[in-house]
Amino acid sequence: MKIIDILNNYRKIAAVGFSDNPFRYSNEVAMYIKKQGYEVYGVNPNLGGKTIGGIKCFSSLNKIDFKINIVNVFRKSEFVIDAVNDAAEMRFKPDVIWVQDGIFSAEGRQKAEDSGIYYLENKCILNEHRKLINDFNEK
Repeated sequence: MKIIDILNNYRKIAAVGFSDNPFRYSNEVAMYIKKQGYEVYGVNPNLGGKTIGGIKCFSSLNKIDFKINIVNVFRKSEFVIDAVNDAAEMRFKPDVIWVQDGIFSAEGRQKAEDSGIYYLENKCILNEHRKLINDFNEK
């Protein structure tokens, strides 16, 4: 699956590890993606039921009872497997698990693939979106 196809076709994103702190990268990325027209939902056990900057938050992925296309993970590598396990158990499985720059999990990849979920790691969704915009504008 190509990144351009993911970003063009999958519009509902859950940001796992979302923060209400505007200086945290998870907040910056989620707000950027929201401004690009995507539906973004925050996932953080401390923010469930709150809305931050127009982003509705859930305490966990299993609290989301509608289809999410991309689960964007902002957690340390050792916690990726937890996010993937939660995503695999969602009522409506996501299409993609997207793990941010510098984060790797062989176990998470295997679990996602075994669950029929496309897995992408070590890529920042914000940077990849900007690259596509730049490529489009250069043509």
